[in-house]
Amino acid sequence: NPPVDKSDLMVVSAHQDDEVVFMGGTIPYYAVALKKPTVVVYMTNCARYRRAEALNALWKMGVRDYPDFINLKDEKVGSVEAGIRLWGGKDNVLSLVVARIRRYKPEVLVTPDLDGEYGHNQHKITARCAKYAIDAAAGPSQYPESAQKYGAWQVKKLYHHLYKENTL
Repeated sequence: NPPVDKSDLMVVSAHQDDEVVFMGGTIPYYAVALKKPTVVVYMTNCARYRRAEALNALWKMGVRDYPDFINLKDEKVGSVEAGIRLWGGKDNVLSLVVARIRRYKPEVLVTPDLDGEYGHNQHKITARCAKYAIDAAAGPSQYPESAQKYGAWQVKKLYHHLYKENTL
């Protein structure tokens, strides 16, 4: 199916496979047990075969709606700052995540640990951008292009995998 218009759960994942490894119980719980619209957003483009693996994994977890692939470059980086530069700068990354929040209007957003689970910089960037994007998406003044297209949206709950606050 095409991506959902309105989601109850939005998972923001750095790479294809992170959603299964870190949120593999949450996704089927929402999509199958609760029968709630669920969308998975992937920050990076890990290659064609990884996209196929992601689609197969989501299908196995009960998700029947196509995910959103942002397609930022997947490359090992030595720091959060280098990763943000690789992805076109903080403003670019935030605008991309804000647009997805406004488009899918999730009630709940789940993302990696702010410390990147095991220190992975692209996981750290994903988690931090999702956290900041929630505030930016709530009002129309930041990133007005997506606000004009989709309207502002306030996410009700944010959960981070393994983090000490808002933990999943």
